[in-house]
Formats: sequence, C-alpha cells, structure tokens
Amino acid sequence: MGPPTTERMKTPDGTILSVDAFLRGGTLRPSVPEHHLFLGVQDSAVPLMASKGNLLGTLRLIRSAPVYVAAWPSPGWLDFLPLLPERRDYVSGYSQLPFGLWRRQWEEYAAISFHQEILEDISPKLCADECERPAQIRVMVGNIAEAKMTDWFNALAADRALRASLANTRFLNALSQQFPIPRSEARQVGERLLDCQLVCALGGEYQLVEAADGNAQSGQWRSTAWEEGIVPRVKNPQDFRAPVMDWFRGVDADVVLDNQQLQVSLHLDMQRKPTAPAVNLPIFNLFPSQKRAE
Repeated sequence: MGPPTTERMKTPDGTILSVDAFLRGGTLRPSVPEHHLFLGVQDSAVPLMASKGNLLGTLRLIRSAPVYVAAWPSPGWLDFLPLLPERRDYVSGYSQLPFGLWRRQWEEYAAISFHQEILEDISPKLCADECERPAQIRVMVGNIAEAKMTDWFNALAADRALRASLANTRFLNALSQQFPIPRSEARQVGERLLDCQLVCALGGEYQLVEAADGNAQSGQWRSTAWEEGIVPRVKNPQDFRAPVMDWFRGVDADVVLDNQQLQVSLHLDMQRKPTAPAVNLPIFNLFPSQKRAE
C-alpha cells in the first residue's frame, strides 16, 4: 500500500461498485511508482448464465460482468500482467490480449476489461478527484437490489450457494465412506461433530436419495433445491434471490492501513423490516394520546 492520500479516481456515472486502492511497488517491485488501481462495475443488464457450481462456471459468470480495472497516473501493476499483447492500435491506444482481454492506454490512464465497449465508454469519464479524508482504500457499492445488474448479482449468489450446498452433501457422503456410519445417520453424526445445523444455502432440505437397487447405504445425500439429474444444478435459478437483497441498500467505506492499526470509516444503508403494529387493549388505553399517528 502507498501512504494515505486525499486524491482518488472519481467514480464514473453508472458505476454500481468501485474499489480504489493507492499502491506502490514496495520491496516486491521497487520500480512500480505510487498509483491508484481502480476496479469498477458498470450497472448494465447482463445475460443470465445458469449456475453450475464449478470453477469454470463461476469464471464464465464473472467474465460476463461489465467489469474494468484502471490505473492512474501510471499503469503501475497493470504493466506486470503475465500476458503479452497480440495486436496494438497505437492511434486509439487499444491492444488485444489473450483470453479475450482488452487494454487501452491514454494520457495518464490505463485500463483493461473483457469488453472493449466498456473501455470506450469510461475513457472520457475517468478523472482525478479530491476527498476530505485521507485513505488508501475506498469502496463504494450502490443499491444492488434495484440495479440493472440485480439478476446478475442473484445469479452469482446462486452459484456460491450451490457450491456451499454441494460441500455439505459431500461431507455427509464422505462420513459414511470413511467411518462405519449408516448413510441415514450421517447428518445426525455430522451435525454433532461440527456442533451446528447443516442448512442448505439455497433454501432446500437435505435428503438421502436411495440408489436404484434400493440399497440405502449406497444412496447419496442431495438437496431438494437441486434439479433432478446426475449433475447438481439450481432448481428454478430465475427465482433465487440473494438474502442480502432484502436489507442491503449501499455502502461507502474508507480504509487506512499501517503497521500497527486499521482505521475504517464506513457508512452502510440498510432497509429495515416494517415493525408490527402495536396491540392496544382497552384496559391499557384509558388515556389515549392526543397525538395523531401519521
């Protein structure tokens, strides 16, 4: 990390998530000067991709997002990516990297993204800005519950929930493989060992599905939130809603790091649940208030 600074990269309009970090090379790369490394996510509709619960599916889901990484006032760590340009247009500043990654360099800025149109859109919008408080890291997240990318965030959450659900069932199946425990008792034993209740992150229930030969000991633990089939998939993924959407409405945070302490200034917007109406019994309402409720 570089020293705390009041400068930052101004968040372009239409950005739903941003992270601005002030970095330097340090002992690892002394030649890297101090610079801002900025990650941004534009709020735009993204085609949905079904959650598969594996690493390749997660990478495809992330690659589909309108994400970019920019640096100022020098490319800094972007110059040390383990990728070599394939084609470069020195007039427009674009260069095409392997795996479908694009890079653009103009004036004191450099940016990379999997979407060339994003680089074209943000190029005239990126600029320096001045803040009141010095910091090394600044984080901004908008109201994802009402964003154009809400469906994409829910799809990402469904992918993570499916992987967590798979991990629990693999644990239950492994108990009967490693120890002389009947499959039907694996959940009870597993919860006692972990001193917790195994809950499906997708909202389903774990059930032991017997094998085709009717042998319960060779059956497999599955969740009712999965589709029928050999490969586990989320049932009705379009209906999945991340729990965070019910209360999270945005956050702004500044972080200062040094060798001895961590300072965080955070503003969190939350949607509170409506409170239940008060129950006024006649015996306790002998002297009603003159103030009218609004």
